[in-house]
Amino acid sequence: MKLARNIQYESEKVSYKSFLKAYGHNWAKVCISNAVLLLCNLLSMVIGLAIVMFIFPFIFPSFLPDSLKDFLLTNGFVLEAEATNEAVQSIYYLLCLILDMMMTGLMFVINGPVQCGIVYYLRNLLEGDARLRDDFKKGMKLNWKKSLGACILSILVTVVLIFNIGYYRNVGMGSITPFVQGFFTWCLVFWGCMQLYVYPLIACTDLSLKDVYRNAALFSVKSFFATLGMFFLQCLLFLVIPFVLIFFAGQIGYGVAVLLYLLFSFGFMTFLSTYHSWKLINNYVKTEK
Repeated sequence: MKLARNIQYESEKVSYKSFLKAYGHNWAKVCISNAVLLLCNLLSMVIGLAIVMFIFPFIFPSFLPDSLKDFLLTNGFVLEAEATNEAVQSIYYLLCLILDMMMTGLMFVINGPVQCGIVYYLRNLLEGDARLRDDFKKGMKLNWKKSLGACILSILVTVVLIFNIGYYRNVGMGSITPFVQGFFTWCLVFWGCMQLYVYPLIACTDLSLKDVYRNAALFSVKSFFATLGMFFLQCLLFLVIPFVLIFFAGQIGYGVAVLLYLLFSFGFMTFLSTYHSWKLINNYVKTEK
């Protein structure tokens, strides 16, 4: 597949009104897709939890049950009388859960074939002719090899980047330490931006995996502000909002956070990335799927 030539930049712009209209017409089907994604990513979440528990402490040494208690007390987040071992462990495991959901929501650790199956279905939903069961099965069957390779590669690259951020944070290289750490942090952010396009490109084109990542990088640069906005929206939906709800809104907030995970966040972001990616693919990539 080759990039199309002589395409006007204006044609790639996404109308947010048209997106909201499309989402409004299909919100129930997107909610069902959310449930499928959540159910089929249970193994991915186990892998993501392992990364959170064993790799994240390289960046934040206090992110361990024993160290977390001292961190909370030192910074005045809890009173000494409230900082029982049971309470600190509860906070720790809730943080692990939120970060685990973030890893899956940002598509760093995700079931690639399932993601492709849902993207294929949502693409057909946008085209006006979709059947969840048939499209989901077809999307997985056609793309399972490339999507499996993509999800394995994503895990490896994510782990390496997180490890490097933590390594240069703790080892230190004098005055250049912030620049090196910032470089790997930006690489991680850009890698997250690319994930928004990887599975739509796999599901909707016949590109090789190498060309999928090449075009994902090009789309991330070409549509930089929209891509960065979607990435930070992911961070908001999978990290900031659940954290605030769970730790500052009591039992009601905890319930709302669970409902967001079950019915909204995964499906909404997959629908948004598919909508935006399909616009770019139609404009820039010749596809036969």
